[in-house]
Amino acid sequence: DGTTAIAEMKNLLAVGTTMDIVLIDFVMIAMNGPEAVKIMREKLHFHGVVIGITGNALQEDVATFLQQGADQILIKPITKSKLLDSLYSFKDRFIANRFDQSVEEIT
Repeated sequence: DGTTAIAEMKNLLAVGTTMDIVLIDFVMIAMNGPEAVKIMREKLHFHGVVIGITGNALQEDVATFLQQGADQILIKPITKSKLLDSLYSFKDRFIANRFDQSVEEIT
């Protein structure tokens, strides 16, 4: 559920835990994935990678996810290789984020 995802992210951020990636489904009970992603980006200022997951390959659903702040969308069923390819596509961003954090710790 999107409300649970938001609450968990708030809790983690409150204790200083950083996250590199969020995988979030489109269809959930109280709050859908795109709505949750929008809150993560705009209110919680999450700058990590967000991969939206959906069983619906309609361009409208994919576009909605992307417009709300998802970096990439994976269509179900998700295979191990599809997930690994997706994660690998963000390797430079992960490395840059880790480097930035290390520099902040030094200064």
